[in-house]
Amino acid sequence: ERAAEVRGVGWIADGIRILMPLATGPAGRMSSTVEEFPGMTFMSLPLQPSEVATRLVHEASHHYFLALKRLVDLHDGSDPTQYHSPIKERGRTIDMILFAFHAFGNGALFHRDLARSDARYERVADDTVEEAFAPLRVMDVYLRQTRALTPAGKTLWQPVAERLFG
Repeated sequence: ERAAEVRGVGWIADGIRILMPLATGPAGRMSSTVEEFPGMTFMSLPLQPSEVATRLVHEASHHYFLALKRLVDLHDGSDPTQYHSPIKERGRTIDMILFAFHAFGNGALFHRDLARSDARYERVADDTVEEAFAPLRVMDVYLRQTRALTPAGKTLWQPVAERLFG
């Protein structure tokens, strides 16, 4: 309950207007946001309520990222580096690192707040809070190193990084 208050149900509802339930298939559980469908999120169901909540925070973050990207450049195109993504296990450009960091970072913050309010939620969707934070530390290094983020891009990274790492 406290974690839901921290993230705010309205924040999620403003980002996600349509939730399309999917059957969990052979590939397992998934959730997805497609750039061409603003406000629509796909999610495998059924899931544990804590996992649904964490995924909603993650996917709403994607919607906010994509909305801002439609309005203003998030990077200036000057960094062609393919950074190793600990999430995808392959090279990704800095804009995609930012995309992942913003969503997984907000999800990890929600997870941490949930676990702090009730120790039963230390593990959500097969990850502990520390396991959720580990790839974010790697991506944060890349985001700190690049000079390509615009002021708008930095607004998606810096506040989340501050809350994650202090």
